[in-house]
Order: sequence, then C-alpha cells, then structure tokens
Amino acid sequence: MARAACVGAALASACAPIDRARQCEAFAEAVNPALAKIEAQTKSLGRVPSGADAGRTALAQIQHLVEIAESYEALSKTMEALEPTDTKLKPVAKDMAKLYGKTAKTARSIARNVEKSQLKALGGASRRLERQKREQDTLVKRAKRICKTK
Repeated sequence: MARAACVGAALASACAPIDRARQCEAFAEAVNPALAKIEAQTKSLGRVPSGADAGRTALAQIQHLVEIAESYEALSKTMEALEPTDTKLKPVAKDMAKLYGKTAKTARSIARNVEKSQLKALGGASRRLERQKREQDTLVKRAKRICKTK
C-alpha cells in the first residue's frame, strides 16, 4: 500500500525512505539468520586435545570448518543476489558478498591445514579469519547505521 502511494516523479523523493526500509528489511532477513547459523557453527569449534581423541576431534573440526565455509559461500551468493538499489546499502551488500566469499576460502584453508597438521599455516589462517570477523562486524554496523537499527 505504501508502495502504491509512491507514484510519480514529484513523490519519488518521498518514496526513498520507504524503499530503503523495504530493502533494509530484505537485507536483515537474508543476513541475520545466516550469521546466527554461522555463529552457532563456530561455537562448536574448540582446541584439538592431545592423545587418543585428538584424531577424532580434528576430523570433527575439519567437518565443522567445511560446514562454516559452505554457510559463508551461501551467504555470499545470497548477498550477490540481493542487489539493493539504495545507493548507501548497495556498496555494503557488495562488500559483504566479497568478504563472505573470502571468509569461506579462509575456513576451507584452516580445514586443510588442520587436516595436514600444518600448525604454522593454521595460525596464519586463523589470524586471517579473526581479521575477517572484525571486518564483518564493521560492515554489519555500517548496514545498521544505514537502516537505523540497533
């Protein structure tokens, strides 16, 4: 109904807030559940203990990392498909799509390093993942400012 009220060039500027709100809602509906799922997946990760259970734990971690990578890949594709037209929201969605693609690659890299027990490479990939998490937090804050949510 609000969309129908926004007809004609004279009312175009009045429609911008309504259009942004609609796009922000779609943005949040795409991002929030996916990030909640990824957060739950990351909580299942832990340190690999030494001893007899280390092998089983490492295999479980590899599987969790692959699942996290798949979740980030899906979220990246979702962000690419979202295509907001709002000039402020569009670059955030594009940056998020790129970041989530990179984060998926990092999670897969960590899984490979755990599988190969390449501890030095694992440390570097883990630090990269932490940086990407901070970048994600920054992008989410940008989106919230644009959409004026808390």
